Amino acid sequence: MPVSHPLVPEIDARLGDPFEKQVLEAAMHSLEQSTNPLRLNNFATTLRELSRLVLHRLAPDAEVKACAWYVKPTGPTDLTRGQRITYAVQAGLLDSFITNTLLLDVDKMRQELVQTISTLSKYTHIHPSVFGVTGPALDVIFSESLEAFLAFLEMIQECRESIEHAVESYACDALNEEFIRTARHELDELATHHTVYGALVDTVTLRTMDATQLRFSMTGSVECQLQYGSSGDVRNGDGLVMDDSYPLACEFEASTATPLQLSLKSHTLKIDTDSFYE
Repeated sequence: MPVSHPLVPEIDARLGDPFEKQVLEAAMHSLEQSTNPLRLNNFATTLRELSRLVLHRLAPDAEVKACAWYVKPTGPTDLTRGQRITYAVQAGLLDSFITNTLLLDVDKMRQELVQTISTLSKYTHIHPSVFGVTGPALDVIFSESLEAFLAFLEMIQECRESIEHAVESYACDALNEEFIRTARHELDELATHHTVYGALVDTVTLRTMDATQLRFSMTGSVECQLQYGSSGDVRNGDGLVMDDSYPLACEFEASTATPLQLSLKSHTLKIDTDSFYE
């Protein structure tokens, strides 16, 4: 009879590739082979291999090798599982930035991820204790394996998100000075003179983070004073000074080596001055 478990749909929803979903389905089918005393071993081995596939998708060879932190390991392989985990969690960001600036314990994150994979490996080896297991014992090990695999998927996502959110927060603080400098040019056409008081950042979203680049999008507003006529005109009552605020949006990028040295992609800067003409 078909084998099912409440965690399977949740795991399936977190898999990002059709082949990964097929492998999960095949793992479940292996448990249906009630006459095969190795069915639990086959199931556990398939889940562990599925974790490998997920890591290869999240951390492609070329991307990992392009990271500044990458060092070719000794031995026959070009990449270790630990290096793939590092990329899946932090991409090309350096440990020093994550630890000293973001104040996150990236070593602990990686150790916990390795532990979940180790849990998956417990039942892959053929041993009398798991050979031909049936009944309640099989159910317990089955559930434990699925829980470990789901924890692996959840932990990767949670670790990545915690780093991304911290980067967004620090980027938000670093953007104001750049906004003040660049917004001036967009306001030239509105008035004879203008003064930019500051730029208020509403949202900063980290769009992509790979081996070498961070790319952000931002929305906010620019606070300014517009002056029409010369200072003498204003003093004589023939000029006008007014304060105003305009929405703006733009995109920034930075190197993973220097993630807070943000560079505006000038062609993306949009200051919505429609309200000026209303």
